[in-house]
Amino acid sequence: MKKSEKLEKKSRITKAELLNLLSNFRKAVSNTGVAFGSVVYFVDESGSKQVAGKKVLQKLTRVNLTLGASYENRINKDLAKRDLEDNFTAQSMTGKVYINEEQVVAMDTKTGLKRYIVATVENRTTPDTIYFYQGKRITKENAIAQNLFMPSYFTPKTTSGRGNMSEEKDFHTISPNIDNIISLTLNKVKYIIED
Repeated sequence: MKKSEKLEKKSRITKAELLNLLSNFRKAVSNTGVAFGSVVYFVDESGSKQVAGKKVLQKLTRVNLTLGASYENRINKDLAKRDLEDNFTAQSMTGKVYINEEQVVAMDTKTGLKRYIVATVENRTTPDTIYFYQGKRITKENAIAQNLFMPSYFTPKTTSGRGNMSEEKDFHTISPNIDNIISLTLNKVKYIIED
């Protein structure tokens, strides 16, 4: 969603209501099975160093996304456009399994208790991220200067399509835990999570 677009409405919902909405994606959100929007979530920074078993950096991120787009189909469509063999088969997720047909919601396989939204983010999309250290806002530059990131954070990431996507069409997949989502905007409706 472009920042200049006007929202049609805001809706305050619980995590359970959000899960129900996304679990019934085609009926409740998009009869085409695909929706565009944005998500705001607060999590530990995965590339952060740890102290006493806890990540030292947290982040608040807002990013534009697509829900319901088939990972495998997107790669095969791009391969076909480039006159390449379009027989890419996606590997299954590790530690998660989809709980709805549209592959929008997943749960962890270890406990079956955690729920995640599974979304596509275009690589040309720049997320808005605010970092926190010891509960206070910190710039990324200051976090780097204070050596708060693991060296692996700076390792170039492989492409989402395992090297099969053209660079201009490349994307990656995110799966924020529903418990960490602050708001989700879909079809010009901003769902604000209350609990």
